[in-house]
Amino acid sequence: MIITDTGIGISPENQAVIFEKFWQLGRVELHSSGKTKFKGGGPGLGLPIARGILEAHGGSIWAESKGYDEIRCPGSTFHILLPARTESPDPKMAKLFDTLGTKG
Repeated sequence: MIITDTGIGISPENQAVIFEKFWQLGRVELHSSGKTKFKGGGPGLGLPIARGILEAHGGSIWAESKGYDEIRCPGSTFHILLPARTESPDPKMAKLFDTLGTKG
């Protein structure tokens, strides 16, 4: 899955750290709504939680952006990979997969 926005972008040096717990780009006290006035955010847990869930299921998430630019608004692209499984690696869960496979 690919999710793209048209916002102010993310500088290359911050594209990996945004997935660290409690990391925030900008100052929270400058939080505002609007395309370029948004300078802060929440507590810095959303992306780390998303990464944890995806990695727990064998997937991954990463961000790409041409950089941070409030004038050109290069945007950001988030890539999400989650493997599809047709059978469970856990024998105890095999019955669940059998049930899912018969619906349809």
